[in-house]
Amino acid sequence: MTTAALGRRESLINRVRELPDSAVESVIEFIDDVAKARRNAEYMAMIDRSIKDLEEGRGIVKTMEELEAMAN
Repeated sequence: MTTAALGRRESLINRVRELPDSAVESVIEFIDDVAKARRNAEYMAMIDRSIKDLEEGRGIVKTMEELEAMAN
């Protein structure tokens, strides 16, 4: 999570803490679930871009022998 996102999350959680105790935990859990869904969506978009790059030939292909030679 970025610093700005952490700040927004903390600000929102502080406001939520003003709610009745019975609602606080549920709202915080919801906020965390939304943040997780956003991170997952960003990760999936990155994977989609990577697959597209590979399909368009923008990848690097190495044999195991080439990788081993690079490591030595």
